[in-house]
Amino acid sequence: MPQSPDVWLGHTKGCLEQQNRFLDRSSASFTFLSDQILKGLTQKMPSPYLTKSDFKACLDCRTKLFYRKNRYPSDLDDNEYLRFLADGGFMVEFIVKARFPNGHDLADEHDPEVAFERTKALLAGGDVTLFEAAAIDGKFQVRTDILRREGQVLHLIEVKSSSLGEEDDMDSPFLTRKGTVDTRWREYVMDVAFQTLGLRLAFPGSHVSPQLCVIDKREPVTMAETLDRFVLEKNPANPKARPKVAYRGNIADLVRSKLICSRSVVIPMG
Repeated sequence: MPQSPDVWLGHTKGCLEQQNRFLDRSSASFTFLSDQILKGLTQKMPSPYLTKSDFKACLDCRTKLFYRKNRYPSDLDDNEYLRFLADGGFMVEFIVKARFPNGHDLADEHDPEVAFERTKALLAGGDVTLFEAAAIDGKFQVRTDILRREGQVLHLIEVKSSSLGEEDDMDSPFLTRKGTVDTRWREYVMDVAFQTLGLRLAFPGSHVSPQLCVIDKREPVTMAETLDRFVLEKNPANPKARPKVAYRGNIADLVRSKLICSRSVVIPMG
């Protein structure tokens, strides 16, 4: 039987202990992070929620969370935008989303509470695919790349521009031979673990099935997937905002793309 996403928290414990001694394997550790680190700070902060970006910043340095939540200026904002342009992440995300032509996009809903209400309403209607779905429970706030409902299962799909190839174990690509989380994937695993926990808290009646979508280097790139087919449309009023992506080609070709592969973020029992 597969182990639950909680196991990922256990496998990443060594890394977490090096960065934050107070974080343990249990879901309660996230609650501790939320209650203790944000306690006394959130009263004056514009946003009281703990997002995955906050969580990752705090794992690196608790002080960074204070500056981040108080919106101190940072070069990281520019770097994040530049990384988005440089690593081709916008292409990968567009290709994956092309597989779900009937998906509902909530990216333009910036109010987390309104986005959460829309997410709940759409999920209540039955099987559906959402882009930038929202989940809130207490101080936890999650925005997902892709969230699909199939019955009582919520498929959490996190899209990354990293890649897998012939040198990787395609059955269990995120682990080393010793069964620990590969350092190359540790940040992504923690990202997915945080989102999984947030969804489970917000939708306790559903089973959350997390997975990562990455580039499959074993597959050749077709003309439909070359960089010149993707055009970024920036917002002149907000240069740092995430740009829109337009595609010059036949979307049907992207739907058939084999360039992207999906792997479950679950550790098989061995």
